[in-house]
Amino acid sequence: MKNILSVPARALVSRSSPFIEIAMDTRQTFSDDLKKAIRKICQNHPNYNIAVDNGGVFGESNGQSIPINNLGKWLFGTPGYKGHIIMSPENPEALRVYYPAITPKQAVEMLQSLTADNIQAACQYWGDERYKPE
Repeated sequence: MKNILSVPARALVSRSSPFIEIAMDTRQTFSDDLKKAIRKICQNHPNYNIAVDNGGVFGESNGQSIPINNLGKWLFGTPGYKGHIIMSPENPEALRVYYPAITPKQAVEMLQSLTADNIQAACQYWGDERYKPE
């Protein structure tokens, strides 16, 4: 039988939650590009696809249910399901990714695998003058 990690359907995350901080120039792109890059990197991490049970909560898109059946979907969300991170460029030289205090260690390991170099490489608009924040 496959091991299934039990996670809460919703967990509190705020700017007072635990976080990882990555030293990088966050002015080189916008926050949605950073968030997409982080998810893209984590999708290649072995922990992303760990099966989870969140008590039967689903996301939804176009009337279709989206199961929150792996750790990545629980952490990053899907349409109709917010996920459990807050990403914030606290200052121009650092990116913080906040997560709930009860986040499984396997999800924290995914976040800890992030580096400025792999985020920059995964950003679609990194350094593009048209997309830099004001």
